[in-house]
Amino acid sequence: MKKTIRPILRDDLSRKGLEKRIDLRVYLDGRQTKFATPYSIAPACWDKKSGRVVGNCPEKSVINSYLNGKETEYERYLFQCEMLDETVDLERIREILTGKSRTAPSEKTNATLDEIFDAYVDKLRTDNRCERTIIGILDLKKDMAKFSKRSKKRTIDQFDILFIQEYKKYLRTVRRNADNTINTKLNRLRSVVKWAGRLGYPIDDPFGKGVRFLNRSTPRTIFLTKDEYDEFLQKALADRNDLAMRVTRELFIFSCETGLRFSDVLDLKWTHLKKDSKGVTYISKIQCKTKELVEIPLMSKWPKVLLAKYRNVSTGENVFPRLSNGCINRKLKMLAEKAGIGKCLSFHCLRHIKFSFLLKFKHLQIFAA
Repeated sequence: MKKTIRPILRDDLSRKGLEKRIDLRVYLDGRQTKFATPYSIAPACWDKKSGRVVGNCPEKSVINSYLNGKETEYERYLFQCEMLDETVDLERIREILTGKSRTAPSEKTNATLDEIFDAYVDKLRTDNRCERTIIGILDLKKDMAKFSKRSKKRTIDQFDILFIQEYKKYLRTVRRNADNTINTKLNRLRSVVKWAGRLGYPIDDPFGKGVRFLNRSTPRTIFLTKDEYDEFLQKALADRNDLAMRVTRELFIFSCETGLRFSDVLDLKWTHLKKDSKGVTYISKIQCKTKELVEIPLMSKWPKVLLAKYRNVSTGENVFPRLSNGCINRKLKMLAEKAGIGKCLSFHCLRHIKFSFLLKFKHLQIFAA
């Protein structure tokens, strides 16, 4: 009777980035099944024969310790079943390998929406999902809390298709959200609902019963021209006492000059700065959104000026201070007004920037949305 466990690297999965997910494959009485782990690693750091991380990978000890622990727990469970003449339970193996315990349905009956959202956020963090995904779910939780007070439906067993229809109406009439924004929120809500259903919560999935999404409209592409960018540099000056506005202006300029997303600018660390053989400073980092490596030479003066400034300000490993996306976009609109730019400026605009004088730099391929 064959009962073994083996870590594998899922290089068969088509995922963005350099890293591949590590799974645990279980062979049980002629059958095999796979369980995902919360870890991923570059194929170059994986030894297929031993099923362990090798080399100088910074997560080597953490991942190998995790895998050793799971194999030990699995072997202990098989030994206990053998000693007690018990049948090996695949669901119990799932609990051991995923760390997720089964909960009796009676314990889940009256779960509130807040409890469901909190549990889902914990799951996303356990799975090492990106911060942007987690923030989107937390924003949805706040939105849902305001709506549920109006509808007086606050537990998961009251969640039905009528709830969804009322929520869509609330988003359109009260929050005045655009169709694409409503669809985004409904997609996030659907992921929470389907996850709750898989855990056994008493929910009759309304998304499988005719809930219709809105027609997706073509979003407007907003960008700055070279002349507008020059006006921004010259006239969009921050108030002396408004620290958030000053930081916003500098972060936006740094992003325009390098092409880094908002999340990557905030995540930028001093260790991401490198020098090539010719002495040219460049940024080398894994992008937060795509998990792909990007290398950006610092060809203009602004990035170097800002880095020199924050070298004397930064006290930690991050180059720039952290501000929320909402705060930065509010300050950007104020700066755009100062510069006389009649556009709804946001941090994402730099992803559509159209500077003909910058096209000679190869790193501008990262400006693709």
